[in-house]
Amino acid sequence: MKQVGIAAFKAHLSQYLRQAKAGGVITITDRGAPVATLHPAARDGMLTRPAKGNLRNFKPLPPMDLGGVDVVELLLETRQNHR
Repeated sequence: MKQVGIAAFKAHLSQYLRQAKAGGVITITDRGAPVATLHPAARDGMLTRPAKGNLRNFKPLPPMDLGGVDVVELLLETRQNHR
């Protein structure tokens, strides 16, 4: 996360907006104290950021023990109840 003072933020606003649009997060400070955070806007309710790292190094999480709950059945039941 990048930090920038108010004066520098004001002077280079377009640059910081481009960084946020690209997925960057910028903390705006006043005399070194954080006052606001600029981050990418949510699209369709989901925050999007560019992928980091190499997908070849991706390690999936181990399966969760749901205690015998059938997730698909639960989702179908929930969907039927909301119609």
